[in-house]
Amino acid sequence: MEYSDSNFFDMNSSSIERSGLLSNISVSKKLIMEGQVLFNRPFLEEVIEQCVNTRRYKSAAGIISALLKVSPYDTSLWHKKAICFLELKRFDRAERCLRKAVQLDPANSEYQLSFATLYLATGKKHQAKEIFEKIMVLYPADFDLYGKIGEIYLSQEDYRSALDFFEKMLELVPDSPDALFNKALCFEYMDEYPSALNYYNNYLEIESQCAVGWYNRGIVLEQLKKHIDALDSYRRSASVDETFSDAWFNLGNLYADMDDYNQAIDCFKKVINLQTDNSSAFFNLGVLYEDLNDFKQAIYFYSKSLQCDISSQEAYLGRGNCFYKINDLGNALQDFQSALAFNDNPDAAWSIPPSTTEISVDEICLQKIRSYENRGAWNLDTIEFSDLIQNYIAVGKYNAAISLISGRTNQTLAANDLFLLAKIHFMRNNNFLGHLYLHKSFYINKELIEIFSKMFPKVTSSRLFNELFGFKK
Repeated sequence: MEYSDSNFFDMNSSSIERSGLLSNISVSKKLIMEGQVLFNRPFLEEVIEQCVNTRRYKSAAGIISALLKVSPYDTSLWHKKAICFLELKRFDRAERCLRKAVQLDPANSEYQLSFATLYLATGKKHQAKEIFEKIMVLYPADFDLYGKIGEIYLSQEDYRSALDFFEKMLELVPDSPDALFNKALCFEYMDEYPSALNYYNNYLEIESQCAVGWYNRGIVLEQLKKHIDALDSYRRSASVDETFSDAWFNLGNLYADMDDYNQAIDCFKKVINLQTDNSSAFFNLGVLYEDLNDFKQAIYFYSKSLQCDISSQEAYLGRGNCFYKINDLGNALQDFQSALAFNDNPDAAWSIPPSTTEISVDEICLQKIRSYENRGAWNLDTIEFSDLIQNYIAVGKYNAAISLISGRTNQTLAANDLFLLAKIHFMRNNNFLGHLYLHKSFYINKELIEIFSKMFPKVTSSRLFNELFGFKK
């Protein structure tokens, strides 16, 4: 059924509240369902722009589709819909919309450029190049055209090709701020920092009130190890736009690297005032207060970080370490266990399969187990005893192995016994007990650290391992 505006009575676009985006999307859906599209087109187009600006391309495409039902020959709508599908990586649908737009307006260079973007996104570089060449023949002195082509290559991370077109922009307009900024950006992305700095400097001579320009310049200066100049650049960025949280964040990081903790703390607190859910800013404050030995404040900010991101392994480690420093061992162990639970590095899971892994039963192992058990486990020598435990582990009889180790002697368990218990518990995916026994084994025999390091070199080089066991590398 076609949508109709015949039921329109007193609802017009000027009476519709332009409030939050979600509310506007909801109102748009209602208008579409009620067939109130045509006379509310200005409002719907405004919502489309809001959706595109916030990357809600699916919602934008839906509203555009409704408008196309009442305006099927509107080329700009077909083009906008194509752009949405391009961003959603639904290339077949994007191509159909673009063909419709070009069919209605074949001379529009912007639509042709979008076709080139589609071709680049789908790996058809030759077709994209053909489009660019045709358009440049038609518009050889079109300054904006070169910029658009350069930006297309930039979006596809083909920085060398992008540079060629931005350079052509500068040939036409030597002081073009857009061309200077984009050339700086290309050099930055290619890690050619001296060239990037040169173009950012030239850009900022023209656009001295651009917060992003000063911010990007600060990043480049940091890469060049010019920290004092980077500080000044970040300060300029924040002074131009006091609400630019990224500038305050980078400024805080740089102050922290230079051991100026008070300035760093002030910067991260400004970030939090601007973004109350910034987990990284809360975490960094926790680190700073921990370094200042203000463990209660550090715990507070680590906890705030975890409220924003409950799965932050680093925040659990930091808070656990602070609990340990104030002798709150219960909370410390709980946080270390959480750090292990949320650890997303497969190497730091000790490279041992969890209990859910299917174990292949080895007949030779079973025969050895029967032989040893018939002789009586307590009559075995040390080598045979160790072999029996290893065979129990090989066939997945973890409880039997643990009982054998724990009941072997009335004396205190040796370091090797504790080490083996740790291995079994890690295999059972019980990281808490695994960590506990491993820690005890290392405490008794430091040589086991070297053995463990050879077994799991990536684990022992991780911050997780070193924080848990108090090693600094």
